[in-house]
Amino acid sequence: DIAIIELVEKVNMTTTIQPVCLPKNGEELPEGSKLYATGWGDVEGMGRVRSEELKQTMIESIPFDSCLKRWRWWHNPEVFCAAHDHGSVCDGDSGGPAVHKADGEWAVHGIIKARVQKPCNSPSMPRGFVKVSAYIKDFIEPYMDSSKRNPKEGSQSCVTILADVPFFLALVDSSSVRQASSVKISEIKLRIATETGGKR
Repeated sequence: DIAIIELVEKVNMTTTIQPVCLPKNGEELPEGSKLYATGWGDVEGMGRVRSEELKQTMIESIPFDSCLKRWRWWHNPEVFCAAHDHGSVCDGDSGGPAVHKADGEWAVHGIIKARVQKPCNSPSMPRGFVKVSAYIKDFIEPYMDSSKRNPKEGSQSCVTILADVPFFLALVDSSSVRQASSVKISEIKLRIATETGGKR
């Protein structure tokens, strides 16, 4: 489940809070591409101990067939797989970004999927990530200000072009969220648009 969260107020950028670019529509990362995933998830590998500090790990994209050999339910064009030798995502990391740097710019190519299999720190267990590029044209662009979109077809867009209407891309863990709604989280009112099972 992928969602766009629109904030009522703008985000104040700092040295640690910065925008990230979106990938091109339908963009596929080459095999072996390095990504960095971040989160506050489990740090022991069995889902019991959550981190009190934001952690990151480097992962590499792997052929989809490698995932199918292990997890048949990953036969989904809107998911890509990544493995690791340096660390792993785990319980509590779902919804976090997986970013890739190319031509000097960082783009969010993946969102960590929920239901991470254990043990998390095993290289033999590749992880699934929601493929952001699969949602650019039909789901993300309709919420963008058309006057600020990059006019070049197939070009990369940075979240900075949405400065007048700040938003975040997030993974919605609950399958009960099916349509646009209003909620209040930490006194910030949000409008959430979700994409679940191909239906908005």
